[in-house]
Amino acid sequence: MKLRSDFVTNSSSSSFIVGFKCYPEDTDDKYSKFFSKIISMILDSEGNCFKTSPAKIYNNLHELRKGFYKDYKNWCGNEHDSLDDMLANNEWIKKEYDACVETLERGYSVAIKSVDYSDDALEDMIRELPYITDDFILVKTEY
Repeated sequence: MKLRSDFVTNSSSSSFIVGFKCYPEDTDDKYSKFFSKIISMILDSEGNCFKTSPAKIYNNLHELRKGFYKDYKNWCGNEHDSLDDMLANNEWIKKEYDACVETLERGYSVAIKSVDYSDDALEDMIRELPYITDDFILVKTEY
């Protein structure tokens, strides 16, 4: 059983925004190839629990603007006509978006990943991987 000692919510999952670097499969660097494969497996994973889903990945600002609006407008109840309108009227979403933009500017791709609370091992890997490699950073966590 998982006990939370920090922020508590009714949600049945944790959401992560992570930055990651992927290398071509034909790279000679075994270290980079290994961590790219591990990162890919984590981001693509789906659990038996419906709240663990593959990450939504953005490799550049154009993909982020398009995908972020599409994904977050449903969360806002479709009340915004554009991404700019959404960002101007929702401080929480603006912070999420700005964190993604900053991560892209640092040379990382961005992934937004939901993990069911019952997927303890996956959540632990996401939290620990930044301590093992600079190719994976934890940008933001929401409970």
